[in-house]
Amino acid sequence: MLRTCGAIALALTLTACGGADDGGTAADPAEATVDRTATDTATSTTEAATTTEATTPRQLQDAVAAVCESGELSTAPAADDVALLADRDGLAYCVGPALAVGGIESAASNAAPSRNDEVVFAVFPIFTDAGIDAFNAAATPCAVTTADTEVCPTGRLAIVVDDLVISAPAVQQAAFARDQISITGDFTPEEADALAQAMQTSEPTFRPVLADPAPAG
Repeated sequence: MLRTCGAIALALTLTACGGADDGGTAADPAEATVDRTATDTATSTTEAATTTEATTPRQLQDAVAAVCESGELSTAPAADDVALLADRDGLAYCVGPALAVGGIESAASNAAPSRNDEVVFAVFPIFTDAGIDAFNAAATPCAVTTADTEVCPTGRLAIVVDDLVISAPAVQQAAFARDQISITGDFTPEEADALAQAMQTSEPTFRPVLADPAPAG
């Protein structure tokens, strides 16, 4: 049975909680409000990789001007491309090159208690060892305490599956244990299950959000 932890959310939160790898000792919670969206699309992967091609600030600015300011959604962008991608609520996100790719070992949905003692539905991804290292490396430039505003100016890290932004949390800490992340929000059971399926059977990319989202189109 998956271990759950408390979280409070306006829309969706990314939270660290105690897991089996650390003997059940709870980690300090890291909470972030994000725009809620889910997807049921799927491909397959279990490995992770960080992108290796460096992008200079000038190249990033030029790409944002060419891609994101055009207002045209990107189609099948490469991992090292700047892209304009939508979520299911019709918002478009300008996102940078992927800082990490894949790395989800499994994911499941489950009921979790909230601080208001209400039952909410959460998604619990478990990363591979390589995957959590890559995810933490991706989180570092977006985290409050280790922010790199040239790489991640909004402090938000988009989780993208099949060109769809499924969440975009503001990152409160730079490091998580591989089994200590829960995504909690205003999910129906079906939405939580669809998100869990997408995360464990697809190859998500983790991309810095470069600007506040705006209505697509």
